[in-house]
Amino acid sequence: NIKSIDFAQTLGVISIMKTINDLEERIESINHIYFSAKVSFSDAEYLYIPDNDEEKKVAKENFFIHRIRISCWRNVVLELCKLFLDSDNEHFNLFKFLRCLKSEYKNISIEKGVSNEKIDSWIAELNHYKVVTIVNKLKTIRDKKIAHTDVDSKSQINQVKVTFKETHEIFEVTERILGDVISAYLHAYQIFEISGTEKAGQILRIIHEHHKWYYEKLITN
Repeated sequence: NIKSIDFAQTLGVISIMKTINDLEERIESINHIYFSAKVSFSDAEYLYIPDNDEEKKVAKENFFIHRIRISCWRNVVLELCKLFLDSDNEHFNLFKFLRCLKSEYKNISIEKGVSNEKIDSWIAELNHYKVVTIVNKLKTIRDKKIAHTDVDSKSQINQVKVTFKETHEIFEVTERILGDVISAYLHAYQIFEISGTEKAGQILRIIHEHHKWYYEKLITN
């Protein structure tokens, strides 16, 4: 009997460990989407609002930079929609993920002392009217401008604006929820800051220096 109990306990531990590994993989997939959006947003924001006048001039006049920042912003919209739209088509959306904490990862929740009320509080944050308003605008931009070209897309899309401030707020919501989940379930701490954000400025400075060299060469010749 003792051996049977030990065997059952061992199976239980293995089952929980397997479930924890599955949870870690799901969090990793969500992180991949999050950081893809965050890096693109960092580049887009800097290329729209550079630090100095020389860089601002390049950002305003250079068509290549214009294309880069639009591409970055489109990626931000697509990736954030993956996280915030409660849809079966978005396999790693945060709503679905949090509901899984109550079902697929229920045993871990009990073991870690995470109540359904706590999970509901995370879901409530996603359902906050301010978050929903921003996400609805992102969805409209995705559906009417990026994923499809509707007949009325031009007139409708011009009325839909998502500010950098609003986008920052969406990232902050993601970071709070993911940070809490990772801390509660995995007893780990995640750093959400990204490196390499200076690269966008370097591109602008290189183009500026090239223009400066080119015009000086024209003058001297």
